[in-house]
Amino acid sequence: MAEAAVAETINTDSLRGVMKEEIKAAFDQARQDARTQAQQNAEARARAAAVNQVAQDPLAQTLRPYIEPVARELNLKTDMAMDAVRFYNRNADALKYEQDIENVVNTMASRGTPWDRDTAFKYIKGAKFDHFMGEEIKAREAKTQEAAQQGFAIGGSSVSGPQVGRLVGLGPNSKLEDLESALAGLTF
Repeated sequence: MAEAAVAETINTDSLRGVMKEEIKAAFDQARQDARTQAQQNAEARARAAAVNQVAQDPLAQTLRPYIEPVARELNLKTDMAMDAVRFYNRNADALKYEQDIENVVNTMASRGTPWDRDTAFKYIKGAKFDHFMGEEIKAREAKTQEAAQQGFAIGGSSVSGPQVGRLVGLGPNSKLEDLESALAGLTF
């Protein structure tokens, strides 16, 4: 009796239809994968045949030793030119060391180990560490002095003593002319 109740709740025709669709979709996917794989294999064979043909071509074999070094050198020069454009556009502070950087880059390229300009600049910074640290310290001191001249103090108020002195005695009831004359020449 229980089996009859279960059989009535499961629609076997519907179940067959769903299973048939799932099986058909799996076979369609397998067929598509096989076609894709066959196409990739054919392309790989065609590339291998083209390489093999070039390898067997006597003219290509004769010219290759003359053309390949020139092509490598042109590729290297192109890469170095792109590196120069990118590096100097991104590192404006390196322009004053351009000659040193170019000397290092060209020396390394002539040795067969090309460096990019960023690596050469880091090498120069390491070799001249004291010089670069001195420049950094001078730049920070200049910024601190400039800030102090503009009325900023480290750890103190942003208005220095003499400027505060001009405002002493002025209050909310002061005349507009008095306030304007007291604030003349101040920068905020």
